[in-house]
Amino acid sequence: MDKKIILATAGSGKTYYIANDFKIDEKVILISFTNSNVNNIRLEVMSRFNGVLPHNVQVMTFDSFVYNHLIKPFEPLFLQEKSRGIDIKTVPIEDSRDYRYIKDKYYAHYINKYNEFYVSRLGKLFLKFNKDRQKLIIKRLERYCDAMYIDEFQDYNGYDFKVIKFLLEKTSLKVTAVGDINQSCLVPLRCKGNSISKQPFYKINNIDEFKSKLSCKIIYDESSLISSRRVPKITCEFISNNLGINIQSSSSERNSIIFLENIAEITDVIKNDNIPKLVWNKGVNNPFGSKYINWSYSKGDTYPKACVILTSTTNNIDDWRNITSTKTKNALYVALTRSKGDIYIIKSTDYKKWCESIKNSV
Repeated sequence: MDKKIILATAGSGKTYYIANDFKIDEKVILISFTNSNVNNIRLEVMSRFNGVLPHNVQVMTFDSFVYNHLIKPFEPLFLQEKSRGIDIKTVPIEDSRDYRYIKDKYYAHYINKYNEFYVSRLGKLFLKFNKDRQKLIIKRLERYCDAMYIDEFQDYNGYDFKVIKFLLEKTSLKVTAVGDINQSCLVPLRCKGNSISKQPFYKINNIDEFKSKLSCKIIYDESSLISSRRVPKITCEFISNNLGINIQSSSSERNSIIFLENIAEITDVIKNDNIPKLVWNKGVNNPFGSKYINWSYSKGDTYPKACVILTSTTNNIDDWRNITSTKTKNALYVALTRSKGDIYIIKSTDYKKWCESIKNSV
């Protein structure tokens, strides 16, 4: 069973790995969740092949993959009229108590009145196909593809994750999924209100719990991408010691983690537009109108320096290991791993004092 999951850390070179691991003559499909990540992978592949994207390499979003490889080629088997693509804007009704809700045994559950598939239900449709149709679909996929690489697997929940699970467990393809479970729960959920939509990552707390959700035949690589190229050693040790997340560093950068309490020091950093301010909610009181970025929205970013403003529930560093919310812990981890250099940390109590000081000085 040529199936592998690589457990990576922030800034460890996931994109480079995906673009360089496959053999040059393999027919491969490289998948990521967002258009931005797809573009990054495409550029990395082109860098490997002297500015050219080889004809045997497809780079696409997960939604594009499901539609073009698992749904569209077999439309004549279940649709009377050819579909008109994907509806990425409409949020279909999920509440079965709503009189407009259409049960999932009908194709109208998956397609709108303009004959466009709801993007959030593509994976669900594939999984609702009977086994014979699924076998037919996978047989075609295996004819046109030797290997698949799935980027940022932790961004997939609900039926999307179940499709990845299907590919890992029920195909003869070489499938490699790469991601960091400590960056999960940060992408907006599809099908909100559906209990399936939060599975599995909102329900797991560690790697062992994640492994229990998949076949025991899958190989887990916990060492190849454990060292971050971006995050300096001091920051990695700080995260490991306080958040309990295992992350190592291959960076040669010497940095500092600086806690700001003094009003003047906080003012200097807040006023410095070259230092992004990372906050739980960018709607936080912002006297100077500086650019604030949500912890979770900073995912994928890299900064020379960064300032992390804590919340009332994360003020006490000694309690970080006891954070019960997976989303809070992972968002904090993301914020702390954005900087290639120094990190300034401001507790919410000190930030509020600073805000009052600025208010009173005006």
